[in-house]
Amino acid sequence: MHSQESLSQMSEIAREAGKILLEYKNRPLEKFHKGTQGDFATAADLAAQTYIVSEIQERFPDDGIIAEEENCSIPSRSGYTWVIDPIDGTRNYASGSEHFGVMIGRVNEKEITESVVYFPSDDVLFSAARHEGALRNGERVTPSFPASIQKVRACLAHTDPAAHTTPAMDALRSMLAATGFEPCSLFSSAANMRSILEGNHDTFVIPSNCAWDNCAPALLFEEAGFTVSDWKKGKIHPLFGTQHFLAAPPTVYDAIQKTLAAFYN
Repeated sequence: MHSQESLSQMSEIAREAGKILLEYKNRPLEKFHKGTQGDFATAADLAAQTYIVSEIQERFPDDGIIAEEENCSIPSRSGYTWVIDPIDGTRNYASGSEHFGVMIGRVNEKEITESVVYFPSDDVLFSAARHEGALRNGERVTPSFPASIQKVRACLAHTDPAAHTTPAMDALRSMLAATGFEPCSLFSSAANMRSILEGNHDTFVIPSNCAWDNCAPALLFEEAGFTVSDWKKGKIHPLFGTQHFLAAPPTVYDAIQKTLAAFYN
């Protein structure tokens, strides 16, 4: 299947999952606590993921699936695997904030081939197929890049406000601010990505994450012209978690990567 055809189907699935999330926002929201202290999913996470997985299995029966909730992992027979976060920004969603999105990526044995990030609250869809550019509601994303590290406005991604204020995160923020960064966080990888691709910020830093946190944004950043890496190890692996994700303008990537690597060594 051509990448544009699979991207079209991925976009359709994400939009329908977004409708499920909006329907659940009008109901009392049941929460389910997960393994990490303070981490939880909602009935909406589970309903949206169930829908996404069932659609993929019907339309792409030989593809594998990795999804955030309930340790969902289905092996691939085609060489392709879908990576799903049914609600990126669950805390935001549960608190009534609009800073959440549906994130879906598709990976072959070597690289991410298609991805979408959908924001149902205002019907904004970011989509990308490899080598074909990043789009926002069908229009090409064309960011402007800062000329120096002193002009960088950075998003530090951490979905848990408590973790966002740990000594390590506080130290990282202080170090970036001293270097000239303006660090902030919207407590959602999807929302932080959107802020950057819409020109409000220009660098994305995640100290550690999971596959579903980085897969869809990584391709969108790359197709918009950003340099993407694990700042400690080099290339991002789209199916592995616990990486140190950096998406930065190519004009300042080397300086940012060296700054982060020195801080964490």
